[in-house]
Amino acid sequence: MSRPTVSNATPMTVRDALGAHEEFVRVATPGTSRGTGLDVPWPVALTADAIWDESWEDDRTDPPPQGDLTPGQATLITDVLSRGRAGVGCSFATWTGYADVCASGRPVVLPPDRDMVALDATLGDVHEIAARWGRYPLRWRAADGSFAVGADLYARSVVVAGRDLGALVTADGPVRGVRVPPEHLLPSWPA
Repeated sequence: MSRPTVSNATPMTVRDALGAHEEFVRVATPGTSRGTGLDVPWPVALTADAIWDESWEDDRTDPPPQGDLTPGQATLITDVLSRGRAGVGCSFATWTGYADVCASGRPVVLPPDRDMVALDATLGDVHEIAARWGRYPLRWRAADGSFAVGADLYARSVVVAGRDLGALVTADGPVRGVRVPPEHLLPSWPA
């Protein structure tokens, strides 16, 4: 397999990256409280195009991780997508170029021209996969095509595609989402 690709590829719409779905919701990765380790919401109203501004950081809050999710964010997304179907088959993928990732799986190239590794499991296995790989996967796709999750390499948010995603928008807590149109660009650094 070739070296991991980090090109200035043409930005992709969420529809092109995740497929045709009824709804698309951008879910922001929260910051982390240095004192408690708990998730901290973005300090501004989340919009489709908001980015985490480094000037919001203070001595009490670490910024959201880039190219990763928090356990709380992954749990909320999994809960909304599973709707009692945690055993639904799912393919997960992560970029091979992260220095801290020890990912195993089958090599794949996913748009926009990213060398990744993929692993088939169930939706309920996402936390176990994150523990194995050293970070959460940024690409998820249901085997039955009912949902997809995606972001690019160093994003601080993901887009969830599927239907009945309102709970991601109305979530009361540090993990927040906002609906985006199908033409919205797939989140990349630093969004």
